[in-house]
Amino acid sequence: SGSISELLAVHRAGGSDFDSVAVGAMWTRLRRLARREPAWVRSPRAAAALRPVCDQTRVMLSGLCARTVANMLHALATMRLVRGGPWEPLWRDAAADVPGRLAEFNEQELANL
Repeated sequence: SGSISELLAVHRAGGSDFDSVAVGAMWTRLRRLARREPAWVRSPRAAAALRPVCDQTRVMLSGLCARTVANMLHALATMRLVRGGPWEPLWRDAAADVPGRLAEFNEQELANL
């Protein structure tokens, strides 16, 4: 249960300590919650609220495991967060990072890209 706002409050409180697993879980949970809260994802506050998560993920990107990267990109795509927000640089960085790491991804992870 919970809400996107509650999940982001957890990130604000302790996100600087998140490791790869926690970041991956965050994106997976955001994707699931977005299905229940589509209006929140489309709201003007979404970009500002998601900026810290996007920024942290960008900093960690090259060290994230393939599963986390695939889950994060799948979450962004499912939420239709592609252009015009703090997620755009994350897409750009992933586009530069992922091709050199394709051998790390299994079939399901590749499908999520």
